[in-house]
Amino acid sequence: MKRNRSTQSHSNEDRIGPGCALVPAIKRATIGFVLAAVAAGCGGNGDHNSTPPLRGKDASAAQVSTPEQKADPTDSGSAVVMRGDTVIDDTQATKSGPSQYWHSQTGLGVNNEMIWTYVNGNSVSNSATWRTSLGVGKYNVRVFIPRNYATTRNAVYKVQSIQGGNTTTIGTVAVNQYNYSDAWVDLGTYSFNGQPAVLLADNTGEAYSTKRMIGIDAVKFTDQGGGGGQTINVPCFAQTETAWASKKLKPSGYTMADSGCLVTAIASVINWAGYSTDPGKYCDWLGDPKNGGFLSNGFYQEPPKPLLRNYTNGKAQQTGYADWRSKPADLNQIKSEIDAGRPVVIEVHYQKSDNEKYMHWVTVVAYVATGSKITDFTIMDPRAKDKQLTTLNQHYNYTNDVARWVYAARFFSRS
Repeated sequence: MKRNRSTQSHSNEDRIGPGCALVPAIKRATIGFVLAAVAAGCGGNGDHNSTPPLRGKDASAAQVSTPEQKADPTDSGSAVVMRGDTVIDDTQATKSGPSQYWHSQTGLGVNNEMIWTYVNGNSVSNSATWRTSLGVGKYNVRVFIPRNYATTRNAVYKVQSIQGGNTTTIGTVAVNQYNYSDAWVDLGTYSFNGQPAVLLADNTGEAYSTKRMIGIDAVKFTDQGGGGGQTINVPCFAQTETAWASKKLKPSGYTMADSGCLVTAIASVINWAGYSTDPGKYCDWLGDPKNGGFLSNGFYQEPPKPLLRNYTNGKAQQTGYADWRSKPADLNQIKSEIDAGRPVVIEVHYQKSDNEKYMHWVTVVAYVATGSKITDFTIMDPRAKDKQLTTLNQHYNYTNDVARWVYAARFFSRS
């Protein structure tokens, strides 16, 4: 199929166009096998500047002077969440109970924030429910325990299945939060006959006077079934994330928020290769004059420079580039890479107009096939502010012809 556009190759193009608008948060795709993910930065220091007053909860208990704290771990990088996971963060959980007993803490946990409340003996005052939009199926359930403000010895998580108006508890797991610092804790694998959910309340059996705290952060549900094609493990990053949104693609004046889609997509590939980083760190390295990762117009320079290999000390490298601007994309070439367990970064349009200034890069991690025909791709989209996996068809396939709306691809390997 002939394309109505220039055949000029821009294999080094990173920018999605000056001044382009970013779309609102993209909701999780509805096709059956697609899974969702979020990515999180590492937490900061866990010290709180002030201690909320002890009133209301377990009012008869004697008060103590200082809350208990945990030592920081040596590595908090485990807060990063990989694909294949539906993650419900504390901001998405439903909280009940008096609002004055919920306390927010930044710099800790998934997405660099968490909430917490004090324990309350044997009575329920405050509780949180993480409810998914997942359907019937078999899922592994894990909870993230931050390194501070999570000191209860008996956080009782109730794994629930919600069907219609009925909620059934299918598992109960007590977790000593004090034993974990920035770690995912496995609650087990369960078969759900309705929507999966998890409930945690403050009735831990520990007196309020102990000032022990229940950390409320993310819950992760991992589908134990199959899917169309193989889903490759990459973290989801948003190019507009606060930690790096304003970083410049030096020496240009373009920023990660408006033009950093390719850097963000490749950062996800770097983590797949086993080298821990984030888009901000990679952008800083590329912008260093001695590395020369960007031209003055913000274009990414690989090739000709082996940037990825140099940055990861050989753990990852870009092995090829395909230009499909003048013809339909070879979707089977992308499929073969996914089948081999290698993600592919592809160039698409982020607006319907067939104009080069609307170009955008995303990371392909899975595909959908009907017989031998590829009908969709699962993608990590740097524009998705909710940092959930989505699909090409849902957002970028404007003509119901997948091959027509993939314009280029970058291929990778890892050592």
